[in-house]
Amino acid sequence: MYFSFYTFCFNAGTFAVAGIIMMELKNFSRVTEDDIVLVSSVLAAALAAGYAIAPLFERKLGNRRSLVVIHWLGLLAVSGIMIIPVSISAGIICTVCFAALCCFAIAANSVTGGARILSLAQKDNKNMATALWGLFYYGAAGISRLTASLVVALSASGSRIVLCISLAALLTAFLPLQKLRLADEK
Repeated sequence: MYFSFYTFCFNAGTFAVAGIIMMELKNFSRVTEDDIVLVSSVLAAALAAGYAIAPLFERKLGNRRSLVVIHWLGLLAVSGIMIIPVSISAGIICTVCFAALCCFAIAANSVTGGARILSLAQKDNKNMATALWGLFYYGAAGISRLTASLVVALSASGSRIVLCISLAALLTAFLPLQKLRLADEK
């Protein structure tokens, strides 16, 4: 159950970032539609890289340590996006790099999390554990994107508010991650 809550917090903190970046680039900087398509392609490539590289993380670091590294990558990405303004051209490049890092962390967390939930579940309960984990995983993704859409629609500085909410969710995710570490040591 702790791991499902961790997954919920991590996904609530990261899934809205790509959409927020697209809206910020379109509304607050002078990028064209062609540039938006290029940014979207970069983010999709980062997702693909995360899915491909996550098994290497697991082999080198182990499952629990790779989750911690991936969590720090997501936290770094969201923090970097909050700090850097997109109104300058160097800020746009840095913001896209941090968004790509966030997409990488989302994909890597999906792979590592799937392996983790299968290792935590009891032999006769793997289907239910995976189903519960999936509920938290996709529920957080939907709630994150819905919240981002509502906050941005209702507020002039909505994208910054959403990034603050994302950062708070990622910081909250450290609590169940610590419980998991303690459970592994017993």
